[in-house]
Amino acid sequence: MAARMETKKIFRTARARDKKNKPQAARGFIFFKRADLFIAAVIIIVASAMYLLNGNVENGDELRAAVYVDGAPYGSYRLSGEANELTVNANGGFNVISISEGGVAVTQSDCPSKDCVRAGLISSRGQTICCLPHRLIVRIEAGGEGGVDAVSK
Repeated sequence: MAARMETKKIFRTARARDKKNKPQAARGFIFFKRADLFIAAVIIIVASAMYLLNGNVENGDELRAAVYVDGAPYGSYRLSGEANELTVNANGGFNVISISEGGVAVTQSDCPSKDCVRAGLISSRGQTICCLPHRLIVRIEAGGEGGVDAVSK
């Protein structure tokens, strides 16, 4: 009888050891608690708000297409005016820039990769088209005076 009790005791301790060594999912562990889901939802809401408010709010300034060649300003053109086509000769090549009310696009270029042409139409503030072989940059900027945005006390 004592031997039988001894074997039951061994089996009981072996079963308890197996329960401790099982993975957490097998023991019925819940991976996400309610607080974890709440924190994830708050992070997603804050990130979405920052994305939507970052640079997408226009402050009433008209948009302008600023053209730079070799880092120096070449010209600044209003997007709200009539359609305009501009040919820029720079660094042994040319780029044809189409400026319209909808945005700006480089329509022709003699550079080898033609990445500037493939960039397509840009229409939002901060967007840029670059032609690296000709060192041309077309950027959409706000047309304000560049003064103070806000004053804090």
